[in-house]
Amino acid sequence: MIRKCSHSTVMASCFCSNHTHDNDDQSYVRFIKPVIDAIEESYMDDISAKDLADGVFVSQQYLSRVFTEFMNCSVYEYLTNYRINKAKELLLINSRRKVQDIASDVGYSDASHFIVMFKKLTGMTPAQFRKLYI
Repeated sequence: MIRKCSHSTVMASCFCSNHTHDNDDQSYVRFIKPVIDAIEESYMDDISAKDLADGVFVSQQYLSRVFTEFMNCSVYEYLTNYRINKAKELLLINSRRKVQDIASDVGYSDASHFIVMFKKLTGMTPAQFRKLYI
């Protein structure tokens, strides 16, 4: 059984695996929750899976394995999804703000890379998304 995680309802493609846990699960409390919290607080900064692993005092490989077990996606995929979903919000809220500025707001220093990732996850460019929903 796959169920949506309680964390971050904006996540469309990251789900908890069939690993049963609750917020008292030691691995979840020690590693997953702090990483998700760090992503939610610092998604706009230049952060990496290594930075996040260092923040919970484990190797990048260990964090990757545990995170994937709980979230059914990698740390990088979670971060990317979180950033793109925040970008969607900003595109709709700030209809006159430039796409490259929104890219920067959500942690992408390269607007072209942002557009590629946005299209990969949504099937449309940020401009197309904005036009469709505004």
